[in-house]
Amino acid sequence: MAKGSNASPEVFGFDFQVNATIFLLLDNIREVKTVRMEGASEDIELTMNDGKQIMAQAKGIVKGSSDFSNVRRNLRKAIGTLSSADNKSVEELILITNSKNPLKEDTSKGFFYGPPAVVGYNDLSDEAKKVIDDIIERLGVLFDKNKFQIYYFMFETNNLKTRYAVIEEKIRDFINQLNLGQIISATELMQVWQNDLFHNGSQTDTAIKLNKKEVVWPVIVLTLDKHIPSEYIDEYDQGLINEVTTQYSYLINSIIERYDLITKILFDYNSSYDTLSMKERTRTFIKDRWQDYISVFSLESLNTEVQEAITKIILAKVIHQRYLIDNISREVSL
Repeated sequence: MAKGSNASPEVFGFDFQVNATIFLLLDNIREVKTVRMEGASEDIELTMNDGKQIMAQAKGIVKGSSDFSNVRRNLRKAIGTLSSADNKSVEELILITNSKNPLKEDTSKGFFYGPPAVVGYNDLSDEAKKVIDDIIERLGVLFDKNKFQIYYFMFETNNLKTRYAVIEEKIRDFINQLNLGQIISATELMQVWQNDLFHNGSQTDTAIKLNKKEVVWPVIVLTLDKHIPSEYIDEYDQGLINEVTTQYSYLINSIIERYDLITKILFDYNSSYDTLSMKERTRTFIKDRWQDYISVFSLESLNTEVQEAITKIILAKVIHQRYLIDNISREVSL
């Protein structure tokens, strides 16, 4: 979704929806279990570890800072849809928007300028509440106003750097909380998440959801991609390591992207050679055990020299970053 510029309102709206999903994901990253964009009933559906749900309607406006002609209609549609999705498991009903006056009402518009804002129904002025109350009455629906919140963040212009600035900064804050600010790029992670959520939302089967492991795993993959700890495989010169990594980058990345393989490596490593110093333990494990992973990594079709180089590179990457992997998993309750 990071490509293109002069989008139609429909395409712009879908772009906003993708990024609004990232916004809500990061706000709930520790508690979230699964996410679905374009869900069975709502634009964005989050399910928490305890079974509670967050239902959200995403309303992106091409000129969110100045065009308020349709905000009441958007509000009415959001309330109507959210009311039908509400049940005992739903703890939040959200309208997430880039409109700086989502109620088209003067006393409340000050909430929605500047930094991202979350405003609950009970935080609004009486005048703003009346706008919502009147819509509920006209629709004739049951709507739990205590669950209702309006989320706002700036998302505008055809300059994509400006359009995505808030989302990129939110991702950067998340990366910094994981102490990964010097390792991975917020822009790179944003593009991965935009792509993954776009493809999730484009699948017609709404039962297909992204779980937290699938959401967080790209963070770990990006950390593994940044550094080759050649000190653990010093029988190779750096030139050969670089050549193998470049020539077989797709294969190496496809293996690193598999959660089950990384957890197997770390389990095997943590169960071996615990009497050695850390550096010697890693070297010995890679030297003694690399052949165990040839079939695990499905490398049988390659010649032995390439099998050995690829396997050792992957083992060195994973083991070297094991503390970061543990820290990421702990911080997001993976």
